[in-house]
Amino acid sequence: MSLRENLKEDATHIWGIFHDLKEPDKKNPPRHRLCKIREATHKSNGKKRNAGEYDSYLDALFAKKLQELTREFDQKMMILNAKTEGDKHYLKDAIQKYRIEYMPGLKPSSVQGFKKCLSYWEERLGDKRLSEITPSVILEEREMIQNGRERRRKGEPVQRSNGTTNKYVQVLSSVFQACKLDYHWFTGENPCKQIRHLKLPKGRNRDPLTMEEMEALMKACKDHSVKLYSAVALALSTGGRQLEVWGLKKADVDYKDGFITFRDTKNGDTRTVAVIPAVLERLKELRQENPFDPYVFPPKQRRSNNTKHYKFTKPFNQAVKDAGIENFTWHHLRHCAASFFVMTGTPDMMIMKIMGWRKKEMLDRYAHLRPKNIHEATQEMAEKFLPNF
Repeated sequence: MSLRENLKEDATHIWGIFHDLKEPDKKNPPRHRLCKIREATHKSNGKKRNAGEYDSYLDALFAKKLQELTREFDQKMMILNAKTEGDKHYLKDAIQKYRIEYMPGLKPSSVQGFKKCLSYWEERLGDKRLSEITPSVILEEREMIQNGRERRRKGEPVQRSNGTTNKYVQVLSSVFQACKLDYHWFTGENPCKQIRHLKLPKGRNRDPLTMEEMEALMKACKDHSVKLYSAVALALSTGGRQLEVWGLKKADVDYKDGFITFRDTKNGDTRTVAVIPAVLERLKELRQENPFDPYVFPPKQRRSNNTKHYKFTKPFNQAVKDAGIENFTWHHLRHCAASFFVMTGTPDMMIMKIMGWRKKEMLDRYAHLRPKNIHEATQEMAEKFLPNF
């Protein structure tokens, strides 16, 4: 059948008649609009097409539409002949539904990462039925993800870490869980749960600050500004995470009784911790400096809506350098706080409540006891229970 026999015109448009896609229960083959007559007879610059160009243009449009419709037709026939729920639904449909129903409930800090991972899986496996996505298929994709490169905000793209690669699989696993438990589109076992996570490197842990290092750091912070000194002291005394401290609002500080409430936390749990008197006095001083700003640590000036609070990265790194301390980041202040609580004999459950941990494993991860403290504990135990040794 020639191309001309597959085309029909009305007053304004050219239509394609797709005889090869006629369904058994339908009388006529599907008919779809290809373009306006003017678009077929004239180029975008206004020049008229000759007969050969006219035929080539319509042939390309027809072939493109035929390919698109064939894919949709095949998918429709597969669904009609499907034996399981997983055969009826495609990953791209599951991802689109997940975006609509689950993405709005994510924390703002997690949205961008989820979007990137979902877009990857939609592009790579979107046209596969859920039943076709097996552990072996995911493992092949994971290898490609791991060997790929991640573009950073600054500098050259770098190879994806094991942690980033695991995140891609975790996001896909969340989609399958939603398909299984909420949508009932999938009845088998989540294929992602049959895959071991890639091993993560050990974190950049270090011993807590010594008294000498502590004095040097606090002096360097104080020399820089009262704001930096107060923020570091608050982090060390409460174990607050970086954004919990930086983004603290005055409304969440009880200036009378000495408590602060961290609301936008990493795990979503709101928690209240005590503030030592010395730090509370610093916070009161800062309140007087900017009485109308909602944040305890406001920026010097707000250049955009994204600038909500002061960012201590540069001044803190400079203070660490001035104090002569190596391998120390803001997050290590939290490590120090946990370790100090352990060294002073604070009960584990109380530490977990202060630090905002749900699992005791986190305590073991953060509380790096010094060897001399371990020796002291062993010696104290021996003197009490093993006096004859």
